[in-house]
Amino acid sequence: MIDIHIHHLALDQTQKTFSIYNRMLHENMQLEECILFSAGFHPWYINEDMDEEEMFRQLMNSAKKPNCIMIGESGIDKIKGPSITKQAWIFLQHIQVAEQLEKPLIIHAVKSLEEILAYKQQFPQVSAWIIPGFNSKKEIVLQWIRHGSYLSFGKEICLSSHPAVQALKSIPTIHLLLETDESIIPIITIYQCAANLLSVSEEALEEIISSNVRKIIPVYEQYMDAANSHFDR
Repeated sequence: MIDIHIHHLALDQTQKTFSIYNRMLHENMQLEECILFSAGFHPWYINEDMDEEEMFRQLMNSAKKPNCIMIGESGIDKIKGPSITKQAWIFLQHIQVAEQLEKPLIIHAVKSLEEILAYKQQFPQVSAWIIPGFNSKKEIVLQWIRHGSYLSFGKEICLSSHPAVQALKSIPTIHLLLETDESIIPIITIYQCAANLLSVSEEALEEIISSNVRKIIPVYEQYMDAANSHFDR
């Protein structure tokens, strides 16, 4: 079972879960080598006076670690954060690092779909563009997937009246990922909700997500083999 984007480390170690911790670089948090993570500067925690060269140094140092398997969460937020100019410059650094290191990019996008897609067209070599915590209407789904992006859904799909429910039902499953994000709801519950909405078995859904992740993260099989060996002891 795969949890593509988490903000907490209190994982249930009794389950074979491939989880990717969202490391926010402004926290300067050190992680054990066994923890898989994404690394980036989230727009909400960027200040105008932060030194851009130092931020780039921190990003590259973290991104080069073998257990850093995605870049971000980074992006553009037109509601919260510093100036759009500052956010765009920092986001561009994340894109270039993702391209250079051949790692997928996890994106924070609030009212900035056009700007993000313009960057995506500029940098087609980035292996994958992932939108976490997707909770927009299904009309927005079409714009993202038309450009080959992956959409990751979380706890919102367990709320029958939430727009994310219809969005999930409208997405081709080759673009689908699942996550817990900041929620304390177990990832297995989110899989159950998604399987019910898509009218597939949980086992079939797990295979769909696994297939998608294999395309995005080449080292996925390596880590899962190691995890399976650990749990089979």
